[in-house]
Amino acid sequence: MNGFGPEALARMMRGLALSCLAGLAVTACATTPPASSHMPVAGVAMPPAGLIDMCRRAPEICGSAAGAQADAGAAIVLASADIPLAEATGATLPALRESADGAKAYRLAPDADLLESASDTRAGERGDAPADQPDAGTVTQKQAEQLAEPAEGEGAVLNGDDRLVAAPELFALLNRVNQSINMQIRPRDDQDVYGVSEYWTLPLTLEGTAEGDCEDYALEKRQALIAAGIPERALFLAVGYSLATGRHAVLVVSTDQGDYVLDNMTPYILPWTQTPYQWTARQMPGDLLSWRHMAELTS
Repeated sequence: MNGFGPEALARMMRGLALSCLAGLAVTACATTPPASSHMPVAGVAMPPAGLIDMCRRAPEICGSAAGAQADAGAAIVLASADIPLAEATGATLPALRESADGAKAYRLAPDADLLESASDTRAGERGDAPADQPDAGTVTQKQAEQLAEPAEGEGAVLNGDDRLVAAPELFALLNRVNQSINMQIRPRDDQDVYGVSEYWTLPLTLEGTAEGDCEDYALEKRQALIAAGIPERALFLAVGYSLATGRHAVLVVSTDQGDYVLDNMTPYILPWTQTPYQWTARQMPGDLLSWRHMAELTS
């Protein structure tokens, strides 16, 4: 999804992250960001097709309910006016059905032949690397889980309303996970890695590689934060657009002071309103396959 070339983006991210970790910008990278607000939602949107595909391949990541929903090809209903906005998420809209009241329903899962082709391509791309012998420089699932373990002074605190408290301890954890995942994954297009235009995955956790694009960073951060004790209901994915990145996916953390973005384009944790994106769609917390559109919402 990113608009920068992989090598240019890799150099930029390494420079930014290393400046934080080396102490050249510690205050800016690690301090608690200003208060935010909560991202609004509008009508129902189709989940990105690549995310649906991933939930079929790895239901343990999406949760059993979401995985079963994707595997069964459950239908969701969109009002006619919502269809262009749903397409803005990057989803395909196969198997059109129309109900008696004029609402249009689409099967949630993409075409099975396309999924088979994507899976075959993925297997072919990785056929020369035995499962028990990861390539040099890759990060194993165990290492990724160790990364997520909170250090002293980090962690999540819930208030009386069961919301994450926007405390320094939380932002210490968010900063570390954001910067660490940004440094561990080398930016590379799905077409180059898997031979398909869109392939959502967790490259460190599922693939045994350290290459991916924006949604892969976001999914790894989500997994790491859940392992570190952040409630799944406090995390959601969002898709936006900017001239610099093109269509771009990020992870968002919801707190009692609003929503904050973890982005592979920067080591900083930012309120969603202070990012450069025009937001198009977002996931509803707790369900990776429940999405709403956010048309015309600009940070």
